[in-house]
Amino acid sequence: MNMEKVFKTHWTDELRELVAATGQAGLTSRWNRWIQRNLNAWMSRLLMPAAFWPTERHSLELRRNQLVEQWQGQKWTIITPDQVQLDAMFFPAPVDSKARATLVYFGGNAESYETNPFVIPMVLQELGCNLVTFNYRQVGESDGAIDGPGMLIDGYSVLQAIEQYLLPLHTNQSLLLHGRSIGGAIATCVAATFQNGQRVTALCSERSFSSLDLVVSRLAPGHMASRFTSWMLRRSLWHFDPGSLWSRIGGQKIVVFHRLDTTVPHHASLYQSLSPQQLEQITAIELQHSFGVEPHNTPFYAPHAHMYDQAAFRAYCTTLAPHL
Repeated sequence: MNMEKVFKTHWTDELRELVAATGQAGLTSRWNRWIQRNLNAWMSRLLMPAAFWPTERHSLELRRNQLVEQWQGQKWTIITPDQVQLDAMFFPAPVDSKARATLVYFGGNAESYETNPFVIPMVLQELGCNLVTFNYRQVGESDGAIDGPGMLIDGYSVLQAIEQYLLPLHTNQSLLLHGRSIGGAIATCVAATFQNGQRVTALCSERSFSSLDLVVSRLAPGHMASRFTSWMLRRSLWHFDPGSLWSRIGGQKIVVFHRLDTTVPHHASLYQSLSPQQLEQITAIELQHSFGVEPHNTPFYAPHAHMYDQAAFRAYCTTLAPHL
């Protein structure tokens, strides 16, 4: 495998503000910390199952070696400001990588970059740009313990590492983010915060939500149950509200959604929360097919044409084309 590169990141005022918005700064008493710790342990298993699935180091290493051989991947370790080591990989564009845009992929709650077979060919072959993928803390070979604020720190740290160590070597400074499901929420929160929301060239939020409260509340229908789940999310620090930050993002914005999605119901989707004026300023892409699979889990792109909505993907490529 290629020589591993290690990048260190640091705290900034905007990152502290982003983390404080989760409520972490208010945990002063021992009782509050005990409640938060126990609620987080339960909510983490529900909301980020990939962090708790058994991982076989040998099989993950074999997969990473395959990514290096097949796609010229370069292994990165990104050290976050709270000293967590994230496992990441950089894939250079097939042609003239320094003159091509760089896309960062934020995976969903059941993904690791080693096991997603579609993102790499989508970015390298179809878009023709550079790709950075990573695993959140506690997922795959990334260390640390998963929690809501930590995922925000992870996403921010990846952008900071790219800005400091990669893009100074490139003539193309375009920075594209693509987040799927909960990854869309993390990407949105980070894009709205990183360099005051003005650094990200384009953001795609794919089948994601406007507020995690709306998604989780469907698990406990009813007014009182909904209020209780909302309280649990805030106390466990798993309260994400990307819809409230949407207007702070200055770049090109794309929202991909499916009206029959049952994991992120349409009423909870980011698309549904946007005002008519906001919808005029974005590219909205509606997926039309499910291919016999739950609509939340169909591939956005696949090497085989019959497995994905080709018209939706063409609209995505057309929107990003000026930035590539």
